[in-house]
Amino acid sequence: MKAHTNNNLNLSRRMIPYTPEECYRAYLALYGLRDLFRRPAALSAAGGHIMQRYAEAWPVIGITPEAAELILAGGIENKGGNYRLKTVPKVQRAHLKDRVDTWVELMQFEHTLEQFWQAYTEADKTVLCLPTQNAGISRAKYVPVPEGLFVPHGYRARISHPEIEWLMAVQSETVGGMECAS
Repeated sequence: MKAHTNNNLNLSRRMIPYTPEECYRAYLALYGLRDLFRRPAALSAAGGHIMQRYAEAWPVIGITPEAAELILAGGIENKGGNYRLKTVPKVQRAHLKDRVDTWVELMQFEHTLEQFWQAYTEADKTVLCLPTQNAGISRAKYVPVPEGLFVPHGYRARISHPEIEWLMAVQSETVGGMECAS
């Protein structure tokens, strides 16, 4: 039986998720080696490898109306009271703050655990969007998503019964379109 965390870590292959303290220790090790990274993107990649092991990383806090429309337009079937997608939509998670910027800022000085965790979790938020919206996601309008929906799964997100049910409810509540935030 495969057991996965919400960030798709395969627990049966001993991909045990990091705790916040372990993430912080890895950050401190990376901080100590920061001068070896010639490019910010390389630093960001190293930081990303650390944080992908944190089971709650990259939470989805919103969805663009276009992504919601694409999901609902792809077809939904009701199997025994559970909604399923007929086709997997081409939607992905996009970070509201560029991860390179996050890691460059984290390397400016050695943060305490509390400082690190506050800075990282604030910069870690994602929005579910179309691939064409990813690059400009910080300027896009999006519908806030309740915590626990659209759990990260690789670079995408889980879209199953609870998410579909929520999308249909939001769509039916808003006749003139979805209420957006930015």
